[in-house]
Order: sequence, then C-alpha cells, then structure tokens
Amino acid sequence: MRRVISYLIMAFILTVIMVVYLRSVYVSPLSGQTYMEIEPGDSARVVVRKLVGERSVHFGVALSAMLINGSYKYLKTGEYQFPQGFSIEEMIEAITKAQFRVAYKFAVIEGMTVAQVTQKLMEQKQLSGQVTSVPYEGFLFPDTYSVYKGDHRQVLLNTMSQKMQKVLQHIWQERDESIPLNSPEELLTLASIVEKETDVDHERPMIAGVFINRLKSNIMLQSDPTVIYALSQGVGPLGRELTRRDLQVQLPHNTYVYKGLPPTPIAIPSLRSLMAAARPAKTKALYFGATGYGGHVFSDTLQQHALHHQKLRKLRRKNLTSN
Repeated sequence: MRRVISYLIMAFILTVIMVVYLRSVYVSPLSGQTYMEIEPGDSARVVVRKLVGERSVHFGVALSAMLINGSYKYLKTGEYQFPQGFSIEEMIEAITKAQFRVAYKFAVIEGMTVAQVTQKLMEQKQLSGQVTSVPYEGFLFPDTYSVYKGDHRQVLLNTMSQKMQKVLQHIWQERDESIPLNSPEELLTLASIVEKETDVDHERPMIAGVFINRLKSNIMLQSDPTVIYALSQGVGPLGRELTRRDLQVQLPHNTYVYKGLPPTPIAIPSLRSLMAAARPAKTKALYFGATGYGGHVFSDTLQQHALHHQKLRKLRRKNLTSN
C-alpha cells in the first residue's frame, strides 16, 4: 500500500513539474519570431508551424493550447509583426484579436476623383475583392487610412464614404443659412469647385463667396475645372490647356454653357473647402483671376476683371521678352 502511495506521489510530483515546465514554455519569451502571415484557410497546425517552427516542444505546447482553449476558431488573417521576445501566449492572443498586424498607409488626397481613388485601390496588391459599388462623386473623405493585408476594397470605400457623409452633415448643420444651397450634396459640389480652383487656404472663403454671388445673380459660374471634369469625366488629368472650343462643349458639367452648379461634384474636397463653401466670405466680388505669381486677384466688376487681365498679359509678354 505504501509503495502504491509512493508511486502516486511521484506521479503527482512529475505531473506538477511537467505542467510547470509546459506553462513556462507557454509564457516564456521566444527569440527570433517577429513576423508571420496568416492566410485564409490556414489550419491551427499551419498557424502553429508559422508561430514557433516544426520540431520543438513549443510546437506541441502552442497547438495544444489553441485546441484546448478554442482560439483556433478565432484566428484573424493578415500580416503580423510582433515585438521581440513575445511569448506563445501573447502571440496566440494577438492573432485572435487582430493585434500587431502590419499596417499600410493609403492616402486619399483632396482634389482626387472617386474614379482615381478606386483605381488606386485596385492597384494595391495587398487588398482583396472587387469594387462593386462606386460612391457618388466627391463622397470620399480625404485622409490617410491604415489598411491591412486582406482588407476588402469595397469595405474601405464604404468607410471613406461614410466618413464624408458624417462630416458633410455636420458642416451642413453649421452652414450660413443665407447661402443659396438647397442640400448637403450642393454644398459638396460647390466645395469641390473651390478645391480645384485654389490650393491657397486663405483664398477658399473668398472664392466660395464669388461663386455664391454668381449663383445669387443668376450668372454662370464659368469655372475652368468644371470643363476639365466634363471632358475627362474624372478619370485623370486632361493633359493639355483648355481651348475656346472646350469652353463651348455641350456637357452638363460645363459651367460656361449651363447656369448654376454642375450636376455632381467634380472632385473630393478638403475639409477647408467644405467649411469655405458652408461659410463663404462676405464680398461683392463676382470675378477672380490668377495673379501670375500664385494666388488670385478679386474684382467686383467686369471692367476691373478685364483690366486685371490686361496687366497679366503685359506681365507675361515682359517675362517672355526677358527670357
């Protein structure tokens, strides 16, 4: 009887030692493992091999742990970059919560079109899926987004669109209610024109003010960027200077031919342009033109505007002669 008890005690001690040892293996820092990728369809065994290698006690410990606690059911695909010295326990927890995934930056730049952003998404090889629903022109918020390998392109587009909708609704609620705009979509359209007319921040409210005055006076907006969009359909840059014939083209976005705002935005506007369109400068100006050295000059009358153009032409001729 005493011998049986002795065996049982020894077995218990060995079991405790083994449990303590395996537990120490489970929580002890590993050396060398910093990067791994989990792909769709990877089994628990494949994932463990990627985590700790093929032939070691670590393999058995990691596989057993994943099977016992059921974590293999919640593995998140993607690329992972673990801090040096992570333990098996920490890595398994990370890949079930999609923590420490390798992030890529995807920039949506103000002034781009939805078509250009969609094309850029299709060129990102680490992303997955097709774009099945293209958002309304301009309805993407310009920002730098963190994306991960395997992210779906359509989901990303939807996220960008939802963010713009949220921001646009907020700015619409805070707008100057005296401006002749009837919907958030019209505000977005005006902001997109402002965006393409200038990259000088302090000019944005003034340019918005000019277009608001022209809308109130039932004067054509006559914005060159709307003609460029009409001709290119937002797929890319026109690649040449506009001609007099271009200004006469019978396309809906051409604000030299049709009064009022174009039927859709012509680009993705920045937050600054949205705010400028919502609260434009109080001005009497109806015209603006390039200064020739950055920025614009604003005129209240057609005579002032014509005089400015005469000065600009003289300046250009002088520069050509001096060169």
